[in-house]
Amino acid sequence: MRKRISTWGSCWPIKDEALREFQTAAKLAPGDVNAHWRLGRLYRTMGKTAEAKVEFDKAKTLNRNEDERLLKVMSKTPAGGQKSGSLPEAK
Repeated sequence: MRKRISTWGSCWPIKDEALREFQTAAKLAPGDVNAHWRLGRLYRTMGKTAEAKVEFDKAKTLNRNEDERLLKVMSKTPAGGQKSGSLPEAK
Protein backbone atom coordinates (compact mmCIF):
# COMPACT_ATOMS: atom_id res chain seq x y z
CA MET A 1 0.00 0.00 0.00
CA ARG A 2 1.35 3.40 -0.95
CA LYS A 3 1.48 6.10 1.63
CA ARG A 4 -0.53 9.17 0.68
CA ILE A 5 1.51 12.35 0.78
CA SER A 6 -0.36 15.48 1.69
CA THR A 7 0.45 18.57 -0.34
CA TRP A 8 -1.63 20.90 1.85
CA GLY A 9 1.25 21.80 4.13
CA SER A 10 3.52 22.57 1.20
CA CYS A 11 1.10 25.24 -0.03
CA TRP A 12 1.56 27.49 2.99
CA PRO A 13 4.95 28.91 2.01
CA ILE A 14 3.44 29.86 -1.35
CA LYS A 15 0.39 31.40 0.33
CA ASP A 16 2.61 33.33 2.72
CA GLU A 17 4.57 34.75 -0.21
CA ALA A 18 1.35 35.55 -2.08
CA LEU A 19 -0.01 37.23 1.04
CA ARG A 20 3.01 39.52 1.25
CA GLU A 21 2.69 40.37 -2.45
CA PHE A 22 -1.05 41.11 -2.27
CA GLN A 23 -0.63 43.18 0.89
CA THR A 24 2.09 45.20 -0.84
CA ALA A 25 -0.10 45.66 -3.93
CA ALA A 26 -3.02 46.90 -1.79
CA LYS A 27 -0.72 49.36 0.00
CA LEU A 28 0.86 50.66 -3.22
CA ALA A 29 -2.47 50.95 -5.04
CA PRO A 30 -5.13 51.48 -2.36
CA GLY A 31 -7.70 52.42 -5.00
CA ASP A 32 -7.28 49.19 -6.98
CA VAL A 33 -10.40 47.04 -6.64
CA ASN A 34 -8.58 43.89 -7.83
CA ALA A 35 -5.80 44.21 -5.26
CA HIS A 36 -8.31 44.21 -2.39
CA TRP A 37 -10.50 41.52 -3.99
CA ARG A 38 -7.57 39.15 -4.47
CA LEU A 39 -6.23 39.83 -0.99
CA GLY A 40 -9.68 39.06 0.41
CA ARG A 41 -9.86 35.79 -1.52
CA LEU A 42 -6.46 34.74 -0.23
CA TYR A 43 -7.40 35.61 3.36
CA ARG A 44 -10.57 33.52 2.93
CA THR A 45 -8.61 30.48 1.72
CA MET A 46 -6.33 30.86 4.71
CA GLY A 47 -9.31 30.87 7.09
CA LYS A 48 -8.85 34.54 8.03
CA THR A 49 -12.48 35.52 7.60
CA ALA A 50 -12.34 38.83 9.48
CA GLU A 51 -9.46 40.07 7.33
CA ALA A 52 -11.19 38.77 4.20
CA LYS A 53 -14.37 40.72 5.03
CA VAL A 54 -12.39 43.94 5.47
CA GLU A 55 -10.79 43.53 2.04
CA PHE A 56 -14.05 42.52 0.35
CA ASP A 57 -15.76 45.58 1.86
CA LYS A 58 -12.97 47.82 0.52
CA ALA A 59 -13.30 46.26 -2.94
CA LYS A 60 -17.08 46.66 -2.86
CA THR A 61 -16.83 50.34 -1.92
CA LEU A 62 -14.19 51.01 -4.56
CA ASN A 63 -16.24 49.20 -7.20
CA ARG A 64 -19.35 51.22 -6.30
CA ASN A 65 -17.35 54.46 -6.58
CA GLU A 66 -15.96 53.36 -9.96
CA ASP A 67 -19.46 52.50 -11.23
CA GLU A 68 -20.73 55.94 -10.21
CA ARG A 69 -17.77 57.65 -11.88
CA LEU A 70 -18.34 55.72 -15.11
CA LEU A 71 -22.04 56.57 -15.12
CA LYS A 72 -21.19 60.27 -14.81
CA VAL A 73 -18.74 60.10 -17.70
CA MET A 74 -21.14 58.15 -19.89
CA SER A 75 -24.05 60.50 -19.23
CA LYS A 76 -22.18 63.64 -20.31
CA THR A 77 -23.07 65.05 -23.71
CA PRO A 78 -19.99 65.61 -25.89
CA ALA A 79 -19.52 68.63 -28.16
CA GLY A 80 -21.30 66.88 -31.07
CA GLY A 81 -24.57 66.89 -29.12
CA GLN A 82 -24.88 63.12 -28.73
CA LYS A 83 -24.74 61.28 -25.45
CA SER A 84 -21.77 59.00 -25.09
CA GLY A 85 -22.49 55.51 -26.30
CA SER A 86 -25.39 56.55 -28.52
CA LEU A 87 -25.43 56.23 -32.27
CA PRO A 88 -26.29 59.08 -34.62
CA GLU A 89 -29.90 59.08 -35.79
CA ALA A 90 -30.53 57.81 -39.29
CA LYS A 91 -31.43 60.53 -41.82
